[in-house]
Amino acid sequence: MKRVITVIPNYLGGGAETVTDTIAGALRAEGFEFILVTEKVVDKCRRRVDSLYSRVVIADFALARYSSTTSSRLAELIEPLKGDILWLIGDEFADISRLRAVLNPGGKVIYHLHSVPFFQVGLKNSFHGNESDRMAYGKWFLLKHMREKLLHTYSRRYAKRTGITAAEADAFVTLCNGYRRQLEELYPTQAAKFRAIYNPAGKPVEVNPADKRREVLYLGRLSFADKRVDRLLNIFAMIAGSHPAWKLRIVGDGPERSNLERQAVELGLENCVEFCGFASNPAEYLKSASILCMTSEFEGWPMAIVEAMQYGVAPIAFGCTAGVRELLADGRGIAVKPGDIHSYALQLSQLMASPDLRGEIVGTHKPFLSELSISNISAQWKELFLS
Repeated sequence: MKRVITVIPNYLGGGAETVTDTIAGALRAEGFEFILVTEKVVDKCRRRVDSLYSRVVIADFALARYSSTTSSRLAELIEPLKGDILWLIGDEFADISRLRAVLNPGGKVIYHLHSVPFFQVGLKNSFHGNESDRMAYGKWFLLKHMREKLLHTYSRRYAKRTGITAAEADAFVTLCNGYRRQLEELYPTQAAKFRAIYNPAGKPVEVNPADKRREVLYLGRLSFADKRVDRLLNIFAMIAGSHPAWKLRIVGDGPERSNLERQAVELGLENCVEFCGFASNPAEYLKSASILCMTSEFEGWPMAIVEAMQYGVAPIAFGCTAGVRELLADGRGIAVKPGDIHSYALQLSQLMASPDLRGEIVGTHKPFLSELSISNISAQWKELFLS
């Protein structure tokens, strides 16, 4: 039996946690044992965590802080656990060789990037506040945006960190082939360590065509820097008059909700936009929706698109990253030029007007979902853990 120590800085029940749990659940049946190390487990996920992991170890320090001190403290924490594999989820660590040294003989360290390479640069270079607050905006513009634009401060910092991680880890797993190729080109001496393993997905769900309604769905967190749901409201306002029978349902919650609700009223959309709040099980919305929209600034491997495919929903999104473009390739959805809201509005309107076009897109999903089956994906992880 192989013991896998899984490190997730904060277990908040998001996509990375769900994927990790799914893989762990499948491999437990193959004789693997999983131990979770984290700073926090949110209450709503505690039962699931306790059922999957033989032990949960809570760190009393910040795991996401990139420093040799953090690595040393993590090494002290995991040494008594006698792990064979250290599976680092999401955040990089400054001294992976120190962590490997406390594993069992022959132990290996696998780093799993659950986002776009160098996603931190985009976060640093995006303003997260209210643009009407001129002092806050000016401070961000001068101290962060201009530093990146003129000096490439953040690009250099995170490129260096990723290079160190690739050099020290035994394997570096990305969400798709596009990210793998990007990193192979940047770090050719470490090319053999990069692996692309898709996130697993469930089987297609049989949905009664009669249940499908004239509904456009957004499914996800309501945050500004990454999700940009404000764009979706602007786009829907451009075409709502041509499709009076259609409704936009926004499922999710987050810090932008009040701003978005206010924007919907200002755009005159209060009768055709519904804010549904957080849904622990979005199936009820996916069963009735015909189209899924994403207008994000960046996405790693958006599971909302995969879930839409399971329920016969046609997706459209800005092709903002290789992950989104790879998901929507081969006719599986519509990838719009990033930021082009006029083209997005035109193509969304065409999709709303054409049941045949939606049917063609949905018809491509079943073969792709079989590629993402848990049996296929867990077999790839098993091979990586044991190689």
